[in-house]
Amino acid sequence: MDEDLRLNLDLAETVTGTKSRRSLPLTSYLIFAGIIALILAAGFALFFQFHKRSISDLDPIKNRLKMVEQNLPQLAGLVMELQQSVSKLNDTGESLTKRVDELSNEVAQFQTAAVTEQTKSKAPVSVHEESAVKTDTAYHQVQHGETLYGIAKKYRISLAELCRLNQISTGQAIKPGQKLLVSKQGR
Repeated sequence: MDEDLRLNLDLAETVTGTKSRRSLPLTSYLIFAGIIALILAAGFALFFQFHKRSISDLDPIKNRLKMVEQNLPQLAGLVMELQQSVSKLNDTGESLTKRVDELSNEVAQFQTAAVTEQTKSKAPVSVHEESAVKTDTAYHQVQHGETLYGIAKKYRISLAELCRLNQISTGQAIKPGQKLLVSKQGR
């Protein structure tokens, strides 16, 4: 019977032109298995080689991380010191601002006193009224050391009114000899 099976297989091979699996020698299987084993071995070798390299690439990063962890308490201390310094600077800034405000008030008082003293000691401030046309328009000639506020107070008008009459702003500088309108008919 084995003989018949072999004859049928040989006949099928000659008709189809192919060999059946049973007819492949054992050496072909071994060669095929050897090739697969070599491919797998090469794959494992490459994988472990790159894996070792990637692990060795992490060593500098690990060392840097350890250094950062060691420096962390020192950095936290520096942050605390800087926060305390900023707090002290803020306190100093606030006290300096208060002192500047106090000095500004003192200067304003001295200026007011100086203006008052000047007006008492000097000749009366000239108020020019035009006589050609009888109106209530009056001018003030600015003396050295006078301020817009002082002039407005002297003529009993508001600072805003004085600035409006002369078309100037409250912060604008005035000069000695400058004429300012201090009253106008039909306000």
